[in-house]
Amino acid sequence: MQYGTLMLVDSEDEFRQEEVEKLRVDVTEKGLSVLVLAEWYEEDVMRKIKFFDDNTQMYWTPQTGGGHVPGLNTLLAPYGVALGAGAFKGTFSAPGHSGRRVGTSIRSRCRMRGIRCLKA
Repeated sequence: MQYGTLMLVDSEDEFRQEEVEKLRVDVTEKGLSVLVLAEWYEEDVMRKIKFFDDNTQMYWTPQTGGGHVPGLNTLLAPYGVALGAGAFKGTFSAPGHSGRRVGTSIRSRCRMRGIRCLKA
């Protein structure tokens, strides 16, 4: 038996329909696992964050948050999984570890049998 996991980390773009279909086939027919690590996405915050680009000598507004949550939601829709918008900060702890969490997405929907969603 072979194991395979696709890790989607720091996704900052939309997914084409061909990519959505390829993933669906690989997951449902070939047993591929998928691990999604998504960051914050909040349009109000993006509008407030402007930065000066030394190369263009212009101010820019981000086109996406830390991750492209709408694109991930398109990719995950066939599985009944959706990430919510938001930019959160706080602390977390686990046995022997603690830290700060700034900028994260939360799972807002997970309905497909056989899919395990871990809440951020």
